[in-house]
Amino acid sequence: MDKRRVNKLVREIARGNTAAAEELYALMKRPLMSFAAPSLRDFPEAEDVVQSVFLKIIQKSREMKYFTDAFAWIFKIARNECNDRLRARSRETHADGELKEKEGKDFAAFADLDLALQKLSEDDRRMVWLKYYAGFTGKEVARVFGVSEATVSRRLAEILERLRRWTDDGQD
Repeated sequence: MDKRRVNKLVREIARGNTAAAEELYALMKRPLMSFAAPSLRDFPEAEDVVQSVFLKIIQKSREMKYFTDAFAWIFKIARNECNDRLRARSRETHADGELKEKEGKDFAAFADLDLALQKLSEDDRRMVWLKYYAGFTGKEVARVFGVSEATVSRRLAEILERLRRWTDDGQD
C-alpha cells in the first residue's frame, strides 16, 4: 500500500474533493475490514466501523494541517472505534446479566495459528495485524498505539513467543 498516496488523498478530502474520498474508501475498505472483523467477530459491525472511520476522516481531515502519517491515523481511528463498540457490547452484556454470544459461522474453520491469535488481547492481536499483515513499520505501529518503538518491539517479541508456545504445545 502506498502510504504517500493515502496522505495525498486525505489532504484532498480536507479540501472537499469527493473523488478522493471515494478513492481512499476503495483503497482502505479491505484493510480496515480485515483489521476490525477479527476483534468484533461480526462482519456487519465491522462494516459499520469502516463507515464510521470514513465519516471521521471526512470530519477531522479539515482540522489537520499536514499529514505525516495518515495511514496510521486512520488505523488509530479504527482501533478506537472497535474499542468503543467492544466496551458498549460489554456494558450490554453486563446490564442484561447474560453473555450474548455472536454466531461465529464466518470464523468457523480456524487453523492452530488462528486459534492462538484469538487468545491474544485485542490490542496484541491488532499489533500483530498491523505489523505482519498490513506491513506497518515498528514506528508506525508505535504511533497507532501511542507508545515507543522499543515498547512495540518488546511486546511483539513477547506476543510471538506466546504464539509459538500455544501452537507448539497447545498450552494456554
